[in-house]
Amino acid sequence: MASRQKTFKTIDEQIDILKEKGLVIDDIDYAKDILLRENYFFLMGYRHLFIKSERDRTFINGTNFRELYAMFNFDRQVRNIIFKNTIMIDGEGYSWTTVKGKKTSMPSHDGLSTIVGNNSNGYAKITLISQD
Repeated sequence: MASRQKTFKTIDEQIDILKEKGLVIDDIDYAKDILLRENYFFLMGYRHLFIKSERDRTFINGTNFRELYAMFNFDRQVRNIIFKNTIMIDGEGYSWTTVKGKKTSMPSHDGLSTIVGNNSNGYAKITLISQD
């Protein structure tokens, strides 16, 4: 199947496309600012939550640009929380989580002992350490 070539659209054209699909845009300048900053295609990744059906592909009546952007931001915040709290797995423990079937040890959070990881199934148990 040949891929369809997408042509460049100006911000005004992107706004027109969204309006044609039924998205309510109360503040055009706000929408333009968001589209310039965030990227049309990243934002449209969330349209599936607000469209009538995959076949129709128009927005549910009353769907607002601010709602779409709020969902985008909510997802970004959740991803950042998860990333921030799992980044400690990287570094010293990186090979511990990626070596399938091999038991290796890594320093514990207190640095005084080691933790044996990976139970030979390719998955590592990850435990959140409280930051009291």
